[in-house]
Amino acid sequence: MKLSNKPFIFTIAVLLSISTILSDVAYAQRGGGRGGRGARTSSVQRSGGSRSAGSRSSRGGGASPRVSSGTSLQNRGNLSNSSSRQGNRQGNQGDRQANRTDRQGNRQGNQGDRQANRTDRQGNRQGNQG
Repeated sequence: MKLSNKPFIFTIAVLLSISTILSDVAYAQRGGGRGGRGARTSSVQRSGGSRSAGSRSSRGGGASPRVSSGTSLQNRGNLSNSSSRQGNRQGNQGDRQANRTDRQGNRQGNQGDRQANRTDRQGNRQGNQG
């Protein structure tokens, strides 16, 4: 390799590294990947600035592939899935609320049963005393 190409390649490598780190920081600040299996933190926070080979795909869920700013929204595949994920989250939230309501009803029913049992035992004790 020529001596004159080394500074150029080094500069490109540095710029790519900086842009990757900055995009990770911006992603983390937007709250990207928060909540659930795909939770992801910035590589700056995770490993002090160095990037491991499988940091995105090995976490499950994962982020959408990087696309240039010139790419139309129709070509960004994961954006159409965000509304279905939102619907799933809302459905799950409704299910959790229904489960909480059911458990509350069960607790109240159990409490009533315990009170009835106490009353029966008290009556038995009084009958046994007589």
